[in-house]
Amino acid sequence: MNMREGYCRADVYTPGRMRSHQCRRKAKEDGYCHQHHPETVRAREEKSRADYAAAMEKSPWRMLEKSQIKRAELEERVKCLEAEIERLMKGGAK
Repeated sequence: MNMREGYCRADVYTPGRMRSHQCRRKAKEDGYCHQHHPETVRAREEKSRADYAAAMEKSPWRMLEKSQIKRAELEERVKCLEAEIERLMKGGAK
């Protein structure tokens, strides 16, 4: 593809078209427009991942998973306490 001088180097896709074309915005930094500059793209992707992780942390499935983990921990603690009570009862009967 022919790259036009002074314009953003990014290849973009238009919905409904099979091919990409060069971004039509003027290049500002390192041959990219603000939207397609690698640092801007990286920052946008990081924010998107963080937002997704936060949303998933609040999802009903994640809350259910956390409650199941907590329940298993509590059941294990109950078993330990019952064993301790049983040990004390046997020791106290002597």
